[in-house]
Amino acid sequence: GGEGGSPIVHGDLLDVGRVTASTVQGGELHYVILTAKIKFDAPETAQEAAKNLSRLKDVILHVVSVRPGEELDDLQDQERLRELIKQEVSAKLPGGKAEEVYFTQYVYQ
Repeated sequence: GGEGGSPIVHGDLLDVGRVTASTVQGGELHYVILTAKIKFDAPETAQEAAKNLSRLKDVILHVVSVRPGEELDDLQDQERLRELIKQEVSAKLPGGKAEEVYFTQYVYQ
């Protein structure tokens, strides 16, 4: 069985759920807790991505974890992060692409 049932897909929108990553800023450990939804170019792409949800979460975790804290703590950083996640997720898909990344929660602490 999967964790918490099957991923939620509404048309071309996939609910990725929550991702928690750690990063370092000024020698101190910080955390980013984010909840994301990804809009794809087609419902089929969203369904395909949903089958690999663990891989998608891993991609997001990696994108966040490799950035220093200074690049995660303000709104412009969140915009850049959305773009990076979109590019990385699209690169992992056999066909189709991610068009938008929405954060429904974003906490940097």
